Amino acid sequence: MSQRQLLPIIVAQYHLDGHYKGPKYKHWSIVVLVSRTKAYIYEVQGAINTFTYAPTLITDFEQSVNLQGGYLVGHISPAKLGWLSEQLADVEVKKYDGEWDCQSWVMDALRVLKDSGVGIITSDIGRGHIISELREELERWDLGEDIVHERLFPESK
Repeated sequence: MSQRQLLPIIVAQYHLDGHYKGPKYKHWSIVVLVSRTKAYIYEVQGAINTFTYAPTLITDFEQSVNLQGGYLVGHISPAKLGWLSEQLADVEVKKYDGEWDCQSWVMDALRVLKDSGVGIITSDIGRGHIISELREELERWDLGEDIVHERLFPESK
């Protein structure tokens, strides 16, 4: 299957107002991009006592005012989206743990996907590497340069 028939998987980062970890802290989610606007978002939402797994299909992805880019971690066949959703639904969601949050869930989810042996996660998924890549992406966003979904779907401009 060619790269063009596969859908990109990214770790997306979003600005958070008033987070207790400080202004530089970002919300993370796993996103499968169908286009610049259509995306399957897999994430946890809530707070320490209410975290919930919340998968969503949206049609206005690039319109999110809090989106600050992302990091490409792999590709998936559209036929495997059901499998992906099942895998991610099984990733543990912790409550009442001050060390655990949306970034923890994304890291756990990426490890599950990488360990599945299916081969959809092809990039370095070490936490330090992801943070470094997302910082570079934030610099591009700050400068008004193309961010990941714009680079992956340039023909949609």
